[in-house]
Amino acid sequence: MMSQHLLSFLIFIPIAAALVLLALPSSLKAYYKWIALGVSIAQVLIALGITNSYSPGPGFQLTERVQWINLSSGFHAEYFLGIDGLSFRW
Repeated sequence: MMSQHLLSFLIFIPIAAALVLLALPSSLKAYYKWIALGVSIAQVLIALGITNSYSPGPGFQLTERVQWINLSSGFHAEYFLGIDGLSFRW
């Protein structure tokens, strides 16, 4: 279950960390670098999880698709992520 959201975690964890850092008072400035280090380590671990989940082949893998906006006027928007062979190179 968790592996299907790895791409979203890779995108949104740094954004959440930036918001946390903005909310912290300047008296806690000494902890900024530790928070940044923790987020960086988390990003590397997530990237390793993506590497382990990826298997070469046609089409998108690790896809996430969620209906985001659905208006009665016919306007529809989706949140769609996926990785393919072009996006994933060593």
